[in-house]
Amino acid sequence: MRYRAAARIGVLLLSVMTHACASGPAPAPVNSAGQDSGSRRVAVDKIAQEVAEGVGQVHQTNPEGTRGPVVIFEEFHTSRVGQLEIAIMLRRLHQRHNMKRIGLEGAIQATRPINAAWFHNMGGPTAKQAREDVAVRMLGEGEISSAEFMALLFPDLEVHGIELDGLYNKKHSLSGNPMFDYLVAIAEKGASQADLREVNRLINQKKTEEAIKHLMNADPWVREQYTFLERALGTQNARAGSCEEMRQRMETVQRKASEVGVQPSPQAKAQAEGVKDFYRTCEERSVAMVDRVVALAGTSGDMITAMIIGAAHTEGIVKLLQARKVSFAVITPTALNPEYGSLSNEQFNRKNKMRWARTSSGTLGALLNAIDKRDQRKPPPIIETATGKSYASANVASMLIALAARDRKRVPDDIWDQIKDLPECKVDRASFQIDENDVIFRMTLKNTSNQDRIVWARVGSADSPAVANYLEQKLLQARADLGGGGRIPPRQPPRNTTPAKDEGPGDGKRGRVTISRTGLRTIAVFGGSKLDVTRVGKVSG
Repeated sequence: MRYRAAARIGVLLLSVMTHACASGPAPAPVNSAGQDSGSRRVAVDKIAQEVAEGVGQVHQTNPEGTRGPVVIFEEFHTSRVGQLEIAIMLRRLHQRHNMKRIGLEGAIQATRPINAAWFHNMGGPTAKQAREDVAVRMLGEGEISSAEFMALLFPDLEVHGIELDGLYNKKHSLSGNPMFDYLVAIAEKGASQADLREVNRLINQKKTEEAIKHLMNADPWVREQYTFLERALGTQNARAGSCEEMRQRMETVQRKASEVGVQPSPQAKAQAEGVKDFYRTCEERSVAMVDRVVALAGTSGDMITAMIIGAAHTEGIVKLLQARKVSFAVITPTALNPEYGSLSNEQFNRKNKMRWARTSSGTLGALLNAIDKRDQRKPPPIIETATGKSYASANVASMLIALAARDRKRVPDDIWDQIKDLPECKVDRASFQIDENDVIFRMTLKNTSNQDRIVWARVGSADSPAVANYLEQKLLQARADLGGGGRIPPRQPPRNTTPAKDEGPGDGKRGRVTISRTGLRTIAVFGGSKLDVTRVGKVSG
């Protein structure tokens, strides 16, 4: 009966490793700015609290050291709202405190920073607002990270990869849920006959979750380990274990199994070794990232360096920075891993294959995605790719065209010089069709396999004035649109649409087609043919 219960229970729970580098333990409380041990301590504390106001939480500061300061931003890779909040904080650091360097987890170390120069003058001097809107839009969609956002908009800022290729792209044998499997075996070994009868009764009634909880709660030690595992797999602003803690937990569970005489299967043993190897590599990656950031930060003490990491690295990185006498602060966005405004698992998996996340009908991603590519733990920057340039250029062109039509300009003649030479985007001048404030036109873009792709667009203007007037307000507006709250109210979806879950900020659905609010005042829908965008109907209004 015991083995029957364990076998039937051990089928649930997802692997902890999916977002292993996106969550971690809560850091220690922030140091008191009232304790005077040097001007740098006060500066780090005050700067961190200032940039985090309203969008983040300062968890820890270390004023001591001859290097730095480094401001560490924890992220959860699927949280779009969290990325918007980090972007707000990075913008404040750049604007108010002369932060000019960002070290980015998931990007490989190179001799130069990430190249975003192609974006900086896209569309000419008068297209600055359109460029801002596009960058905010792509960030709110979850297609780029906060660091990529900063690289696109600020030519005086450098974003550096801080990963070593051999560690970041190391292959691991990961399958099953070995920690859970071990816990089931340990719990089953010590369970009473009464407990096992109750477990089997619940299973026979198809109450599998209740059966698991009953078995796991029968033994205090197992219950403590299982509670940790549940937290590691939790959602809303969850903080799972650090790389170090996850490895140590697996080792602890294995020792306990040996003590109580549990003999795991060869498969379970192999899976457990794969988990430990994954987290050992995670720890090694933390060392490599610190090495690179320390080199970026230097010893002058007058230039802040930002560092963006998945929170599972925080514990190890904090210890390494302290040992190397680097002053730092640790900040987490208020929406670290919320249930709202996040990429779905399917969307994140597409990003891990270097594809566009959003693929619903009417979106650019549905048209520009090609074959799958290699898996990653965190998507590397897409802004240096041809398809990244196409995606941004198509959005800039769409905004400029929609605004020109709204202002009763001659389209495309009056804006042709702005849209004719956009990176990886060829606009067909002969394709334009005007329908009141709507414009239909054709572009040739690059897909994720760097092949040409014909895309038709129907663009128009929004029916209400913009609430946001400058960059931080635009980011806050996108946060509100995704459910992040704040003083700025969310926008209504485009006319004749319903709110669209898992889409971009302010988007709506018309049937199965997504109508996108590409900017504060612009609307767009994309298709593979002219018929696709024609039959959608008017989008302006």
